[in-house]
Amino acid sequence: MGYNDAIRDGIRLSGKNEPRGYYPRCQFCGTEFFSMNYRSGIRYTCDHCRPLKKLLLAAGLSLKHESKCD
Repeated sequence: MGYNDAIRDGIRLSGKNEPRGYYPRCQFCGTEFFSMNYRSGIRYTCDHCRPLKKLLLAAGLSLKHESKCD
């Protein structure tokens, strides 16, 4: 979990002069964003796409493998 999962999944890690973290890709737009934690199998959502996700869920459309850890 965390570091080993990120290495295995090809997730970019923060640099030496930055706070320790990960850069997973958003499930909707595909852009990388900073996250302090990483778990394999979680679909991450960036801040710009969160309103889209809320709209889809409000419309009754379910997202596969929905997780509370976005």
